[in-house]
Amino acid sequence: MKNEKSDIQKHLEEKFKALIPKEDAPEELKKEVFKTLDTLNLIGDIADLFTDKFTKTEAAFFDLAEGEDDEDEF
Repeated sequence: MKNEKSDIQKHLEEKFKALIPKEDAPEELKKEVFKTLDTLNLIGDIADLFTDKFTKTEAAFFDLAEGEDDEDEF
């Protein structure tokens, strides 16, 4: 097996190196980016809570309620 990089890998590495900025981003920009990411994470958590987890909890509750009704009939 070859450990040498293909021409495509070399080319992509050169392109990615060219994308790296020479200077650091301003602190205000960094803060704004992380603030935006935190907001998006919060929105995702809330959406997950009210869609997936709420639906699973509701289904489990109704399954439990149906099980109690079946026990009362016997």
